[in-house]
Amino acid sequence: MKSTFIHVFLILLFVSTISGCKKQIDKVKADAVVDVMVANKWVVLQYMEGSSNVTAEFDGYDFQFSRDYTVVGANAATSISKTGTWSGNASNQTIAANFVNATKPLSRLNGTWAIYSYDSNGPKFNQIINGVEMKLELRKK
Repeated sequence: MKSTFIHVFLILLFVSTISGCKKQIDKVKADAVVDVMVANKWVVLQYMEGSSNVTAEFDGYDFQFSRDYTVVGANAATSISKTGTWSGNASNQTIAANFVNATKPLSRLNGTWAIYSYDSNGPKFNQIINGVEMKLELRKK
């Protein structure tokens, strides 16, 4: 009986340790996503809506992500500045953005974007909306 209790205790200890390690690994990954996004201002290098290139809509805009999960899209030339929210999920390799009540071009950034590539200059994302693939490439400003 005592031996069974010890075995059960050791198994529970092992399982909780593994679970704690996974949570710590997930937190480190999430922190890495935040660190990358808040480290720089970003500009839209390319935005494709299906086969249509709408990158020019983002001319003059830059984006600053913050640790409080807000993001500001600003265009100094037109004095437009809009705050939205963002989140990153390292496990799913996605980032989500929401500019509430925004018009184009900022509304084009809303949704959950899959990170399909990242190099030293920045990330590339895509999402599918109503059967149309959107592609977004950000670059450090």
